[in-house]
Amino acid sequence: NGNITLFQDGDHDTDLIKDLQKTFGVNIIYDTNPSTVTLVRKIEISAKSPYDYTALIDADMLAVGKIDELLDAAKHYDFVATNFAEWKSNGGTIRGRIMRFKKDYPQYMEAAINFGPAINTGSYAFPKNSPFFKEWLEVAKVGERMHTWIPDEVACQVLLPRYKTHVFPTKFS
Repeated sequence: NGNITLFQDGDHDTDLIKDLQKTFGVNIIYDTNPSTVTLVRKIEISAKSPYDYTALIDADMLAVGKIDELLDAAKHYDFVATNFAEWKSNGGTIRGRIMRFKKDYPQYMEAAINFGPAINTGSYAFPKNSPFFKEWLEVAKVGERMHTWIPDEVACQVLLPRYKTHVFPTKFS
């Protein structure tokens, strides 16, 4: 239940768009900016959400239940993330990804590695005008230039300890 907006970046199937609008009342926002890769682009698009509180769900994810908890949490935090596969930020894989940012953000490394849960940016929630997004976009663009694997997710992992954040369990990702 509630408002749904699909951000359309690039070419689209007009029949599919019309069907989404007719069947589900989906709002469509066309927004193109070829200067960033898809995963960094997601951050730019998210910051343009028309809602006071937004839950983003990637197109490759499937909501099988209510997402009210995510939206409710966004009322109290700068950013609400979801845990990835119960991994930890100090585990070998995530720690290695975080450390790729050491040259540019050495002051963030210790807190990022010791944060706790590894996160998945396939689903997250946030309030309108969250202060998190400006720095997240900046750090993700650094990751993009370094050709970092999933630059949005790793940049988010690096920044989470710096903001008022909450991480939901794996069932939300």
